[in-house]
Amino acid sequence: RDALRSAASSGDADEIRRVAHTLKSTSATVGAEALRELMASIEHAAAAGEHRFPALGDELENLIVHTTSELSSTLDHILTNERRSEG
Repeated sequence: RDALRSAASSGDADEIRRVAHTLKSTSATVGAEALRELMASIEHAAAAGEHRFPALGDELENLIVHTTSELSSTLDHILTNERRSEG
């Protein structure tokens, strides 16, 4: 998120597109579909030369907090189940 904000504040559309693409791919890998969709829209807008990205505010922050929380819960569940099966 920091890399994306930094690129957005510099107005570098190519860097915004590159960072958004990376975050889109990572989001897809972990199943964070809403975050993947947001990154895809930012990537496409940057590729089209857009320089303003209002989604980089609260919407991005909320999705990152939600995704991080969901991933943490999932990992806790996996680890708890592993410990149970070992014991």
